[in-house]
Amino acid sequence: MFRRLLSTIALTSLLATVASGAAAGVPCPRIELSEIVAAEAPGARRVSGPDGEVLVTGTALLTSADLLSAGVSEAEGDTGLDLNPTSAAGERLRAYTTANVGRQVAFLVDDRAVKVVKILDPMLADGLWISPMAPDEAGRLAAEINACKRN
Repeated sequence: MFRRLLSTIALTSLLATVASGAAAGVPCPRIELSEIVAAEAPGARRVSGPDGEVLVTGTALLTSADLLSAGVSEAEGDTGLDLNPTSAAGERLRAYTTANVGRQVAFLVDDRAVKVVKILDPMLADGLWISPMAPDEAGRLAAEINACKRN
């Protein structure tokens, strides 16, 4: 009887932890947008990416702390993750992309490069759209980012 009571308490505790997500101490995703570099530089680090390892700068262009919210949208048949940064982060990204068209950046989640993209044009607005992404992955990340922002 006592063992059953302990099992019930443990199961109830586990379900409460899962149900409350970030509020229960589940780690929030570490989001980062970093420039890819060709050679070792002070502070640079290697991260795994979709096509092997990439070397990124030590100072991120954007981090989780710079985000206000996230969402999911579709355009031209692709699903993507919408990231809404603070106005200060948006200004930094606009300045960086204007000066660095043609360079590559990596979108990292928990120190893994999920996407590596080339900057084709300067950013004109504050928001970012990371695409293409699997709809379930984009939805999960948006939900986790937003849950963390509420807590």
